[in-house]
Amino acid sequence: MLFRLYTFEQVSPDEAQRAQIDSIVVIHRARVNELNELSRATRAEHRRHFREIVSETREAIKGVLSEEQASEYQRLLDERDAREAAERERRDRPE
Repeated sequence: MLFRLYTFEQVSPDEAQRAQIDSIVVIHRARVNELNELSRATRAEHRRHFREIVSETREAIKGVLSEEQASEYQRLLDERDAREAAERERRDRPE
Protein backbone atom coordinates (compact mmCIF):
# COMPACT_ATOMS: atom_id res chain seq x y z
CA MET A 1 0.00 0.00 0.00
CA LEU A 2 1.37 3.41 -0.99
CA PHE A 3 1.20 6.05 1.74
CA ARG A 4 1.94 9.65 0.94
CA LEU A 5 2.81 11.85 3.90
CA TYR A 6 1.23 15.27 3.65
CA THR A 7 3.76 18.04 4.01
CA PHE A 8 1.81 19.67 6.86
CA GLU A 9 2.18 16.49 8.94
CA GLN A 10 5.93 17.12 9.07
CA VAL A 11 5.41 20.22 11.26
CA SER A 12 3.54 18.21 13.95
CA PRO A 13 0.19 20.03 14.14
CA ASP A 14 -1.67 19.56 17.41
CA GLU A 15 -5.13 17.96 17.48
CA ALA A 16 -7.02 21.25 17.08
CA GLN A 17 -4.80 22.31 14.17
CA ARG A 18 -5.15 18.86 12.61
CA ALA A 19 -8.96 19.07 12.77
CA GLN A 20 -8.91 22.46 11.02
CA ILE A 21 -6.41 21.24 8.42
CA ASP A 22 -8.52 18.13 7.77
CA SER A 23 -11.49 20.42 6.99
CA ILE A 24 -9.34 22.50 4.63
CA VAL A 25 -8.13 19.36 2.83
CA VAL A 26 -11.69 18.06 2.42
CA ILE A 27 -12.70 21.35 0.77
CA HIS A 28 -9.57 21.23 -1.42
CA ARG A 29 -10.37 17.70 -2.60
CA ALA A 30 -13.95 18.66 -3.42
CA ARG A 31 -12.77 21.65 -5.46
CA VAL A 32 -10.25 19.51 -7.36
CA ASN A 33 -12.91 16.89 -8.05
CA GLU A 34 -15.23 19.60 -9.42
CA LEU A 35 -12.41 20.90 -11.60
CA ASN A 36 -11.68 17.42 -12.93
CA GLU A 37 -15.32 17.07 -13.91
CA LEU A 38 -15.24 20.18 -16.09
CA SER A 39 -14.82 18.42 -19.40
CA ARG A 40 -14.74 21.69 -21.34
CA ALA A 41 -11.75 23.06 -19.44
CA THR A 42 -8.60 23.18 -21.49
CA ARG A 43 -5.47 21.60 -20.10
CA ALA A 44 -3.84 25.00 -19.46
CA GLU A 45 -7.00 26.31 -17.79
CA HIS A 46 -7.18 23.18 -15.65
CA ARG A 47 -3.56 23.60 -14.53
CA ARG A 48 -4.12 27.28 -13.70
CA HIS A 49 -7.19 26.52 -11.60
CA PHE A 50 -5.45 23.60 -9.91
CA ARG A 51 -2.47 25.80 -8.97
CA GLU A 52 -4.87 28.39 -7.54
CA ILE A 53 -6.59 25.75 -5.41
CA VAL A 54 -3.26 24.40 -4.15
CA SER A 55 -2.01 27.91 -3.33
CA GLU A 56 -5.21 28.81 -1.47
CA THR A 57 -5.11 25.50 0.41
CA ARG A 58 -1.50 26.00 1.46
CA GLU A 59 -2.22 29.53 2.68
CA ALA A 60 -5.25 28.31 4.66
CA ILE A 61 -3.14 25.60 6.29
CA LYS A 62 -0.42 28.12 7.19
CA GLY A 63 -3.12 30.23 8.85
CA VAL A 64 -3.83 27.36 11.25
CA LEU A 65 -0.18 26.76 12.18
CA SER A 66 1.98 28.67 14.63
CA GLU A 67 4.50 31.10 13.13
CA GLU A 68 7.31 28.56 13.62
CA GLN A 69 5.29 25.71 12.10
CA ALA A 70 4.20 27.90 9.18
CA SER A 71 7.80 28.86 8.46
CA GLU A 72 8.91 25.22 8.49
CA TYR A 73 5.87 24.23 6.39
CA GLN A 74 6.80 26.86 3.78
CA ARG A 75 10.41 25.61 3.74
CA LEU A 76 9.18 22.06 3.14
CA LEU A 77 6.81 23.24 0.41
CA ASP A 78 9.62 25.17 -1.29
CA GLU A 79 11.79 22.05 -1.27
CA ARG A 80 8.94 19.93 -2.62
CA ASP A 81 8.13 22.46 -5.35
CA ALA A 82 11.79 22.59 -6.39
CA ARG A 83 11.96 18.77 -6.61
CA GLU A 84 8.77 18.65 -8.67
CA ALA A 85 9.98 21.42 -11.00
CA ALA A 86 13.28 19.58 -11.55
CA GLU A 87 11.37 16.37 -12.26
CA ARG A 88 9.09 18.14 -14.77
CA GLU A 89 12.12 19.70 -16.48
CA ARG A 90 13.89 16.34 -16.65
CA ARG A 91 10.77 14.62 -17.95
CA ASP A 92 10.03 17.29 -20.56
CA ARG A 93 13.61 17.55 -21.82
CA PRO A 94 14.01 16.13 -25.33
CA GLU A 95 16.33 13.15 -25.46
